[in-house]
Amino acid sequence: MAVTLILSALSWTLLEDPIRRNGFRAAFQRPATGEGRRRAVPVIVSGFAALGLVASVGLGSASALGGSASVADPGSEGTPGAINTPPPTTPGKPVHNGIPGKTSCTTVAHIGDSTSIGLESPASLPNVADRITAQYKKVGVTTVKEDISGARAIVEHWNNQPNGQDAIEKFQKNGFKGCYVIALGNNDVANLSVGAAYSLDQRIDMVMKHTAGQPTMWLTSRTLRTVGPYRDEGFPALSTALQNACKRWPNLRVFDWRSEVQTSWYLPDDRIHYTTKGYQERAKRIALALANAFPKDGKPAPTCLVYSGLKANQ
Repeated sequence: MAVTLILSALSWTLLEDPIRRNGFRAAFQRPATGEGRRRAVPVIVSGFAALGLVASVGLGSASALGGSASVADPGSEGTPGAINTPPPTTPGKPVHNGIPGKTSCTTVAHIGDSTSIGLESPASLPNVADRITAQYKKVGVTTVKEDISGARAIVEHWNNQPNGQDAIEKFQKNGFKGCYVIALGNNDVANLSVGAAYSLDQRIDMVMKHTAGQPTMWLTSRTLRTVGPYRDEGFPALSTALQNACKRWPNLRVFDWRSEVQTSWYLPDDRIHYTTKGYQERAKRIALALANAFPKDGKPAPTCLVYSGLKANQ
């Protein structure tokens, strides 16, 4: 089944769709430059992502809606849960925040990829009280705006949908005033692993320039994959890049989701998206981390990294 899906994706991405859009002869013309070839590769990764979504849903993985990271990687059928503890994100001992009260962020814009779709999906979270909007409101948020899309990267586009930079730029142009929560990076790490342009530092800056100095919390990420574009060994670099970005952007705080997420919270066949328990924890911990990052007293957390304050079994 995996081989069939991969071949189908390649056929559509490299043959059928180019012929449909450009005609038979134009579809077989090679990109004139190396840059053209580099830009084409991430599109294939995103194409696999959407295909992986179909496979995940077909197998009953309802939480994998949106499919930004459900890639049918060749050889990705390794033992689920092979990674039991995340690698350290940065040298030194992290400072864990206590359980917070309320946040000064009364209005929040949540911008995410498919790992955020389950935060509001009835298929993943049947109980409305478990969803991210309800969790934000528990810590004092009164208005929640969302722009969440599967297969979303900061730079590359999937099916002409707005990318991460487009999404936050739209909020800025519409005069948004409040706090941002950014849950992006999965597809950027994957795209860079196959040759995409723009570094993680550049991608983060593309988003942050549109926050206009408003409080912003960005999530680190982790997968359980050991091969393919979404293999976890690429994700500590995202954590490092985000911490470096705090030096350039004083309004940025980084929620170290990577250090809190548990192996058992992942869908076993997907290893990127989450079970119902995983999404319950993700929603709750994002809201608590926001209250730690930007507490009601108006003074942002003194450190770049923030945490939910919850232990694994809470």
